[in-house]
Amino acid sequence: MKETTRKVVTRSPKRSVYIINLPGLVSRPVHAESSYERDFVLKAVLFSGFTDLKHQPFKLELPSGRSYTPDFLVEASGQRYVVEVKRKSKVSEYRSLFDEASARLAEASMKFLVVTEQQLHATGQQNRAKEIIRYRKHPIGDSRIERLLTVIRDHPGGMSIGRLRYACGFRFEWILTLLAHKQVTTGSNLPLDYSVLVFPLPLSTSHEFQFERWIGAAPWAANT
Repeated sequence: MKETTRKVVTRSPKRSVYIINLPGLVSRPVHAESSYERDFVLKAVLFSGFTDLKHQPFKLELPSGRSYTPDFLVEASGQRYVVEVKRKSKVSEYRSLFDEASARLAEASMKFLVVTEQQLHATGQQNRAKEIIRYRKHPIGDSRIERLLTVIRDHPGGMSIGRLRYACGFRFEWILTLLAHKQVTTGSNLPLDYSVLVFPLPLSTSHEFQFERWIGAAPWAANT
């Protein structure tokens, strides 16, 4: 693996490039070269075990003589994930490249995920992720939010948003604040309706809270 020398294109009439600043979640500003990459970042950082993320982390020299620079390196729950964000219609064009990359990355104990709009936009979750992230700036020290969190922690099996509203008289923004600070979760699709159960974090027993399940993409080797 070599440090990538590829430069992010920041000015192009055909491309939107995003610089995502998430202090307290990611150690440095993240470049996203498409709206899909942006949506991936916003979903990834909400995973309870997320540690860090880097855009275009390195260049792989492959046995075929080709090279490959992945979109992201994610550290989560003690595991390193190399992630390619690609339109579903384009994945088949890169299958042999991804096969090679997956094999090389496995040698370094890294899992390789190919994530498409099918996973990122399931049930409109990309919009809910954006909404939740906005509340990252809201502090959770407010005594009313802390009281709500205490009630949720008293129900480790989950409590519906509607029941919490009735029991605590809370403002919906308080739930969003707790989600943004990863104190609670409603599940990997980030549902926010009143029938949804809210769970305190951490959850150590649910398979849903492995990173690949959070994103909805199996490691590439599992797809070949």
